[in-house]
Amino acid sequence: MPFGNVETAGTRLPQGPAQDQHRPVHMPALRSIGSMSRPERRLVDGRELVNRAVLAETSGLAEQSLKKLYGDRARNGHPEGIRIGRGLFFDKEAWTGRGVRG
Repeated sequence: MPFGNVETAGTRLPQGPAQDQHRPVHMPALRSIGSMSRPERRLVDGRELVNRAVLAETSGLAEQSLKKLYGDRARNGHPEGIRIGRGLFFDKEAWTGRGVRG
């Protein structure tokens, strides 16, 4: 019954095109094109640690390209990452001074 009522958790919700046009549409927040995450910097023991978004900004490479480089770090010289909470950070000086090969 397309224009009837639907019972959900004891509450009756109206259905049909007339009611649907007035309901707010909830969409997930979209990330900016070209960036998968927010740039973050941390200072740990005097070393500047940055996430992949900062590396993308400073190197001009896409975050996805940096992710692939990290995955193949044994062959290309990408420095090891340092996990802080749920984020993966890199020693900025080690990354820029090492000359990662793609």
